Amino acid sequence: MDSLDEKEYYIAYFDILGYKDFFTHASKKQIHDIVSMIYDGISGIKSYLNRFSNFSIVPIIENIEIKFIGFSDNFTFAMRVEEGQNEIYKLLAFLSIIADIQRNFIVMYGLLVRGGIVKSTAYIGENIIQGRGIIEAVSLEHKAVYPQIIIDSSIFSDIHRLHFLTDKELEYGGSVQNKINKGLELSSDEQKFMKEIFNSYIQEQLVLTWKDNILMRSNDEKPFLNYMYNIGIINYYLEQNTLFNEFQDLLQQFNLQHSLKIPQKGDAENFIRVHKSVLIDKIKKYGSYAGVNINDASELYEREKVIKKYIWLWLYHRKLCDLYKLSEYDLQISLDIDVRVMKMVILLNDKDTKETADKIINVIQDVEE
Repeated sequence: MDSLDEKEYYIAYFDILGYKDFFTHASKKQIHDIVSMIYDGISGIKSYLNRFSNFSIVPIIENIEIKFIGFSDNFTFAMRVEEGQNEIYKLLAFLSIIADIQRNFIVMYGLLVRGGIVKSTAYIGENIIQGRGIIEAVSLEHKAVYPQIIIDSSIFSDIHRLHFLTDKELEYGGSVQNKINKGLELSSDEQKFMKEIFNSYIQEQLVLTWKDNILMRSNDEKPFLNYMYNIGIINYYLEQNTLFNEFQDLLQQFNLQHSLKIPQKGDAENFIRVHKSVLIDKIKKYGSYAGVNINDASELYEREKVIKKYIWLWLYHRKLCDLYKLSEYDLQISLDIDVRVMKMVILLNDKDTKETADKIINVIQDVEE
């Protein structure tokens, strides 16, 4: 059967942490909303492409198909790998869908997600995914100790190369953009560049911005999906608004139609505010051994793992606040010891110091699943 021929795919596999507890207490509406959220993410792929295709010179990619199979707390998404210069848009859109689903799980339902994304071969039919690719994706998920979706090195390499320009052209394009930004007159060579290469330069800049926000590295240097990448994209467009207005007329001189849609101020703050609120709620519920049978070693062990996951999540939130200059939404915590069990607990407090952050980093670097 042709549908079961071995082909190359981008494969994302993840599971929901705390799945059993959530579905035990969730209402029918909450369960229905989760399922709808996942399908909305898949069916909305063209809107992701449109979101980043604000310039008419960036191609809209048609006929993208994502396979999805879910069982219990496990979810698998797959998209065919194809050739062509525009493949990078498909890959970034695929990663964005997974990131958006991950973000929605935590901000809407307080559920953490852990997984892996690989580029590999598989046999995929209507209701089946088999082969090396799914094995590699599951294996990568097992390496994710914290609530993160790890990116395979082959995908990381694909994203980090240039797709539309050479290094020299990118550097030259930057110098032309700086002159435009300063209102300086362009030379004949620079005007020629505008006509022949500037389309590709704009595409490369959009891809670089998208890439720089969708991926992060943890303390162990493993690249993982930044599910709050949309804050960076929003900030990018807001910061570039003045620049785009300045050279809009110049672009039109070379028949480059410009139709940028700028997000509203406050969008980024809304996302980080909700993320902080969820984190505070989870630390209050699971940041200590309250409600745990301290005489049950297995219960203690499970809560200890949960506490360390929320410490990692706090570090991630703190990194977001620093990266996107949203320090007013930083969360201040400290660590203490529950002397009954001689184990670490998280305290919410009013003072946050670099010493506390460094201590936390040292603690979680030694964590094992």
